[in-house]
Amino acid sequence: MSATDQFHNLPRDFSYLSAEQVADLRRKLESAGCPVPPRAHTLDELGSAIAAFRKQQDIDTTGPLDEATWRRLNAHSGSVFSEVFQNELDLLRPAVAPGSADDVHPACTGELLGRAHGAQLAGLVPSGGGVRSATFNLGALQALAEARLLRDFDYLSTVSGGGFIGGWLSKCIRERRGDVAAVEALLTPGAAGQAVAAEPVEIQFLRQYSNYLSPRSGTFSADTWTLIGTYVRNTCLNLAMLVAWLCALLLLPRFAVWAVHRVIGPRAPRATWSDAIWLAGTLLFLFAVFCIALSISSKPESSRGLRRFPLQQGGGATLRQPAAAGGRFPS
Repeated sequence: MSATDQFHNLPRDFSYLSAEQVADLRRKLESAGCPVPPRAHTLDELGSAIAAFRKQQDIDTTGPLDEATWRRLNAHSGSVFSEVFQNELDLLRPAVAPGSADDVHPACTGELLGRAHGAQLAGLVPSGGGVRSATFNLGALQALAEARLLRDFDYLSTVSGGGFIGGWLSKCIRERRGDVAAVEALLTPGAAGQAVAAEPVEIQFLRQYSNYLSPRSGTFSADTWTLIGTYVRNTCLNLAMLVAWLCALLLLPRFAVWAVHRVIGPRAPRATWSDAIWLAGTLLFLFAVFCIALSISSKPESSRGLRRFPLQQGGGATLRQPAAAGGRFPS
């Protein structure tokens, strides 16, 4: 019996935990403030920390670990990612019976990833792009609803303008108590390709407020002139800040020259040092340029690619987030 199947059946046997589960248990005990041995990597080695937690919580049980201690520890320290992911899979694809949000038990990430891959979970990800994205994705949702595919999605993840249509869709599903089939009927009031006398109120509302910057069009409408005034005001404010910073930047050289003349000018108190200070400044500038050129042109000294003057170059990594990272569709 695998570790995952072992903890899906009550009563559960907590006497066997994998190395990953023991590591999660250790983090929970440390979070609870229990003294954990530095080199404890097995359940038996964590026995003293478990006993300290039982004493702290007044739990009258014995042995390495039991369900009552585990539930109290999980309520005190919280759940790790693998346990939350396991609970989510139990809600989406229950193996025997639908899970509960409070039914959290030790989990193995490797088995969970295989289980999630086998479940073939699907996510709907409306793209961003402001109001244009929202109106475009409305048509995409209607096409999915006509094909009866909207009910097959498990997750909803949105960004930017996609959040407009995503929030609207979530609200519609919530108002229908999670019945996605009813939402599909809402999105397709008539047969495919046939016109209808009137669209549902929810879709009319979405279309009416899609142009939220200027709802009432027209050259002399209040919304149009409000939009123009807002644009002019924001542009002037931005330009005022940019011009102010640019003026301050251009004044810096003049301030530096004024400060130098105050110190080593013809009638300054240290005028006799002027030649030496100018010479020292020139030498320091040339030395900085020499170091930059040497760092760029020098070859690595060894096979490790170390330079005499190491360069700190930033690197970028593209993180591709799966569609399963958003909110879950009610089923």
